[in-house]
Amino acid sequence: MIAEKYSAKWVIWSSVLINVVFTILTPLAANISYIAVLVVRFIEGLGAGMSPPAIHVMLTKWVLPQERNLMSSLAYAGMALGTVLSLPFSGILAAVSGWESVFYVQGGLALVWCGLWLFFIYDSPENHPRIHPEELELFRACSREHVVDQGNDTMVCEAKLENGNVDSKSLSANLDDKDQSQHKSGSYSNLPVPWRALATSGPFWAIFIAHTCANFGWYMLLVELPTYMKAILRFNISQNAGLSAIPYLCLWIFSIIWSNRLDWAKSKGWITTTTVRKLSTAIASLIPAACFVGVSLVGCDRQAAVALMTVGTMFVAGTYCGFLTNHVDIAPNYAGTLMALTNTAATIPGFIVPAFVGHLTHGNQTLGQWKIVFYTTAAVYLVEFIVYTVLGSGEEQPWNTVFQRKSKTVKSKTEGVQEREEVEK
Repeated sequence: MIAEKYSAKWVIWSSVLINVVFTILTPLAANISYIAVLVVRFIEGLGAGMSPPAIHVMLTKWVLPQERNLMSSLAYAGMALGTVLSLPFSGILAAVSGWESVFYVQGGLALVWCGLWLFFIYDSPENHPRIHPEELELFRACSREHVVDQGNDTMVCEAKLENGNVDSKSLSANLDDKDQSQHKSGSYSNLPVPWRALATSGPFWAIFIAHTCANFGWYMLLVELPTYMKAILRFNISQNAGLSAIPYLCLWIFSIIWSNRLDWAKSKGWITTTTVRKLSTAIASLIPAACFVGVSLVGCDRQAAVALMTVGTMFVAGTYCGFLTNHVDIAPNYAGTLMALTNTAATIPGFIVPAFVGHLTHGNQTLGQWKIVFYTTAAVYLVEFIVYTVLGSGEEQPWNTVFQRKSKTVKSKTEGVQEREEVEK
């Protein structure tokens, strides 16, 4: 909500700065006690949790609808690219300068990023002092603003850019002076959240459940599958930094290709936003589910297990064009709030997964117990697919603008009364 009401730029910057400070303090905390390390990591987690909702707010303001899949994938898949670069880089640093240098160097690099962010980034195109006037007009023309036209809400513009023939000035002229000033000031971001409508919204619950289920599978891939490979297959993947980075490199590459092709197909009119979201979520749930089943069936075949883990991780990239971007579609005015809600719920599997696996396998590291783990994870992915396919939508929901319409109606009535009073005088 802070990002929506005030500044997504400063929320993201604060989030990263918190992680910078406490990353640099990690070696000091390690020399004090493990409790100090836990405290530092806890604070870093709080800081990191601020970023996703704020990123969603930035996407609503800086990304045109026709480029939403690609730009969202670039933003979120950057985390995977960071993993690809940091794993081998950290190994080299630790070998050359000691493990402490990993925290100092990476914290320092992030600090440089904080400086660049402050200089180059602005909350919206209207706030950017160096933006080209034609680009600004294009953003205004293609923003999902509404105007009152004889009592009916009409969409001003969701311009199609594939032909490059958008007359942005004529389109933006459809916004009256009050709408443009409201757009510039961001007053729509101060609208109250329609909690009752939100609580009964099927598309919102589709995102909520899909996000939670997907994170259950993601934590299993990220944390527990390597544990299985070490305990059952006697293969310590963490000792090979290059091999550890391969699944994330595949994820990053696939996310760029997949999002680009989806934007292309959508620009041709072959698929709708709803189709994009459901198709992407389907591949991000069904294929990893099949890979978990496959890992349980290949037994002690190390090569097959690594291949399946890589494929499963790669197709998780579908979430970037699936439910993870869906908040912006159904309620651009509240995208940050929605992301905060679903992301909070999606962190719960981070506690459940280790406890669940530990309960089944502690003192009983057998293939049979791990099969239960993998089949359960596949079932969770299946729940994600079913719920999202049934309830998901890529269309803007009516409650996104309910308070916006009420605000305009009240203003129109007030202005009408004032005009009549002036005429009577």
